[in-house]
Order: sequence, then structure tokens, then C-alpha cells
Amino acid sequence: VASIISVIILEYWYRRSVGFGFSVIHAWNPLAGLAAVVAGKIIRRPVFIDFTDFYSDIARTDMPIFKKMLIWLENFDLRNSDKIFVVSEDMREYLINDKHIPEDQIYIVPDGTDTKTFRPNLNIKGIRKKLGIPEGSPLIVFHGDIKHDDGVDMLCKAFSIVLRKRPDARLLILGGGPYFDKVIRPLITALGIESSVIPWGWIPHEEVPYYLNACDIGAMTMRATLNHDKYLSFKLFEYWGCAKPVVVTKLKAIGRIVRH
Repeated sequence: VASIISVIILEYWYRRSVGFGFSVIHAWNPLAGLAAVVAGKIIRRPVFIDFTDFYSDIARTDMPIFKKMLIWLENFDLRNSDKIFVVSEDMREYLINDKHIPEDQIYIVPDGTDTKTFRPNLNIKGIRKKLGIPEGSPLIVFHGDIKHDDGVDMLCKAFSIVLRKRPDARLLILGGGPYFDKVIRPLITALGIESSVIPWGWIPHEEVPYYLNACDIGAMTMRATLNHDKYLSFKLFEYWGCAKPVVVTKLKAIGRIVRH
């Protein structure tokens, strides 16, 4: 409501002070999209929506009580927007075939990353020592906010098998969250791999490229949900920006790029 009122006031102010108002309202995520659509109808301006994720699918495991509401919000935003920006061909195809959005309203703007920040050959002296990892040990990394659909439980189970042949390997987990503390930590203990997993937790964003450079392989073991099949992940491009090979699960949009 505050966003809608603000847009209307600013539109009126701009018209009075400079002679013209907004040309377009541009919003991201379902709730902001709702505000943009309503405000756009009131001031009679086109609305552009960034549709980068299916929040209704994320809510399936994270906030199930909001799933139906988010489905309604997504459909409302999509039906009432003039242009929709998506991040992959798979997402575009889904909106055309399943949501019946006209093709000429959908534009693909792929995700990427800042290659001046995420780049190879950074000075990583002392990082492995700080982590307690020998220089010769193969080091796998997962970083990000960890939820059920990120598949870190599958990663830990796979890593326990890797350790049978490479007992010197290590798994570095940067990030975390309630799901990690509730599910993944006990799983690591149950698998008996505590000495080989480094749950380092959250670090400042500017330090992430240095830690990635100290690793050998990036891991993205996400489950093939509706959202993960259609979207792109910054994580992939951050690993690649640091010149690291990446192991991914069988995902559609990400799979198209990884196979290239």
C-alpha cells in the first residue's frame, strides 16, 4: 500500500514540477509486482516485471502457508504486465505454454556476475591454513543460503562416498540457515564425516571470491523443482568467474549452459 501511494504521489509531483511523470513502472518479485500493477492502472502507465524465480514453488517447502497466495500473485502480475523479463529460455517457454503469456511480451535477460570481483588468480595465501586444510587436499565448495531444495543433503551423502577413495578430500560449506542447522548438521554427524566437512558459515561478500579461488570444485546439487529447472543461479557464474569446474544436478535451464 505504501508503494502504491508513493508512486501516485511522485507521479503527481513530477507532473506538477517538471511537466511529465513516469514512463514506466518496473518491479521485481510478486508483492512488488502487485504494487506496480495496481499503481500502473491508477496512473495509466505501462508495467514491466522481472520474473526471475517462481516464488510459489520456493514456498512449497519454505513457506507452504503462502503457496496459494503466491500462485495468485504471480498469475495476477503476469496477466497484467506489459513486458516480462525472464532469465532463461526454459522460463520463457513455460510462461508461453503453461501461463499462456503472449510471446512478444517476454524478454530474456540472463543472469551473470561481476567478473572484476569473481575472477581467478586472486591472492589466497593463508586461506587454506585458516580453514585447516592441507594444500594438497581436493576441496569442494558449496556456498549460499541452504534450503531443502538446494540438495546439500545429497551433496553430503555423495561426499561420504568420495571419501572412500579420497579420504584427504574436504567439503567447504559457506553460508547456512535454519535448515542447515536443523537437518544438515545432524546428517553430517550421522554420516561420520565431521572431520572432512568445514561448515564455515557466512562470510562477507567481498571475501567470497578468495575462498572460491582456494577451492578446486564448485558444487550445485539442487533438486529439479519447477523453480530450479527454469531459473539461473548466480552461484554458477561466480564459480565459473573464479575459473572453477562445477558439478551440477540435472537441471534444465542451467543444464543448457553447462553443456555448452
